[in-house]
Amino acid sequence: MIHGVIFDFRNVIATFDNRKFTKALTSYNGKNEEELYHTISESEIPKLFEVGLIDSDEFYSSIIGLTHSNISKEEFLEIYVKDKFTPIQPTINILKSLRNDHFKIGLISNTNELDYEFGMRPILDANGIRFNSESLSFRIHTIKPDKKIYKHALEALDLRGDQCISVDSLEVYAFKAGQMGMKELHYDYKRTNLAKKLNDICSENFHYF
Repeated sequence: MIHGVIFDFRNVIATFDNRKFTKALTSYNGKNEEELYHTISESEIPKLFEVGLIDSDEFYSSIIGLTHSNISKEEFLEIYVKDKFTPIQPTINILKSLRNDHFKIGLISNTNELDYEFGMRPILDANGIRFNSESLSFRIHTIKPDKKIYKHALEALDLRGDQCISVDSLEVYAFKAGQMGMKELHYDYKRTNLAKKLNDICSENFHYF
């Protein structure tokens, strides 16, 4: 019997566009945006930030050092998450109605403290969404598909793998959740009817969607 659903955030709850940041950052260094994007994304800095090995101050100083940008911390924070995330309304609607005394929902995400505090959290708060647990890479110090983050999600919900559905936008991560015993659901928000898929998996047990 299914007792919980663990949701990814990016391209499940909201779409995201990291290039809005690099486009805005070009104003502070005069560099080509394409070059700037690859310089940052191919460095180790984003991953270190995502696994919580550097904090937001270190991330800021590392990025301005790497890109030779003349930008204050306040301006940096303003452009880093501005308009990066756009809610996916069908998922928002499901999350609003799903949690109750007999069903648990969890969040699992490869993310960093700035994206979470200034991008993800405001969307969740604005829609009154509260998870029973949140398994975030920068807090756990590892990223998907490491089994440690999936184990954390299950333990935080106090559920076994076979009692959970994992909804993820990347097939490789959905597959890993399946290896951890969960019912995996690879979600393409442009093509997948998430409510129907969840009901199909839950079968006769729950119809909250």
